Amino acid sequence: MGHVVTLTAAEVTLGPVPGASFQMRVGDTPSLADLPEVAVATNTSGPMGVRFAAALHARYVLIWFTALPPVGLGTYQASVYNVTLLGASSRLAGKHSSMSSCRVTSRRTLTVG
Repeated sequence: MGHVVTLTAAEVTLGPVPGASFQMRVGDTPSLADLPEVAVATNTSGPMGVRFAAALHARYVLIWFTALPPVGLGTYQASVYNVTLLGASSRLAGKHSSMSSCRVTSRRTLTVG
């Protein structure tokens, strides 16, 4: 996101086929080992809201799929239509704060098989 922001929630829209499972991971560095799991969704599809138990401070967000829904014999696929991150952006040591959202609007399809 260019700098550390405060995240309070996320909205994720997946494709219509149920069966996708994922972890949402956030952190300050782009290393998987430094991105702790902050939310889990199982057997999901379509739009969903993700509320965090407490505000998170992070620069990087990763959606890590742990299961893909079957779309044919031996083929599995998940589509991500939209991701919106909600929270506040703080700059200049708290002297400027504003509510913000970051929207990813391109469709991504993952196929394994």
